[in-house]
Amino acid sequence: YIVTGGEPIFVSAAFLFELKNRNIKLVNNYGCTEIGTMFFSCWNFDILSITNLNPVPIGVPLPGFEAEILLDDSEKNTGQLVIIANDFYNEYKNDLISIRNKFKTDLYGRSCFYTGDIAKKVGQDYYIVGRDDNCVNIHGFRVEIEAVEMCVSEVLNGNECVVVPYKSEYD
Repeated sequence: YIVTGGEPIFVSAAFLFELKNRNIKLVNNYGCTEIGTMFFSCWNFDILSITNLNPVPIGVPLPGFEAEILLDDSEKNTGQLVIIANDFYNEYKNDLISIRNKFKTDLYGRSCFYTGDIAKKVGQDYYIVGRDDNCVNIHGFRVEIEAVEMCVSEVLNGNECVVVPYKSEYD
């Protein structure tokens, strides 16, 4: 097995052929730290079925979770991914930027987590296609730009600043 997670995965035909020849299964995972579980979705791919899929889908919600897409772009059928469950763990220790606005309750009393991920659904499978906020991934770590700006502003005695992520040739 090859297990992936954290970012969208793209695969080449050569990679898939190599996996098939070695009888290796590719398992793609998706999860959000904020919801208190690492795995929102897990999909065990049939290597031959994903030769034309890029990125690889994150699959379907695990038992106990539901998902909805709040459509932002009806032409592309994409929008913010919302994860729904009976309850989530929704506190961070020393949270610099409140994430409480990402957690809401629906009409049925279920907890909804607004992931900030832009997703689309094809058939039963979900795909992550982008982000809806200023959260960036730096070497596998999610970094909230506003949190960095707050810390830098404190160092600058309260002066305002702007933080812009820069992608180098080595990143």
